[in-house]
Amino acid sequence: RLNRSEGATADDTACILRDVGASDAMLFDGGGSSALYVLGKIVNAPHHHRNHTLRAIANALAIVRRPAPPTKQ
Repeated sequence: RLNRSEGATADDTACILRDVGASDAMLFDGGGSSALYVLGKIVNAPHHHRNHTLRAIANALAIVRRPAPPTKQ
């Protein structure tokens, strides 16, 4: 992790996940192509984003909030 990077380290993240009750987790590469996209914005600084370009990626992990099902009356 570079000094200019903000956020949790892998160890910090493991502790957070354990504290909230996670039993499993997955650690991805976290390299220069790693981007965190929230509500339509990239909120971290991927390597190429600083040059106003982004790398194409072959895969991604997306967490999407689904609408609640209608309530039964």
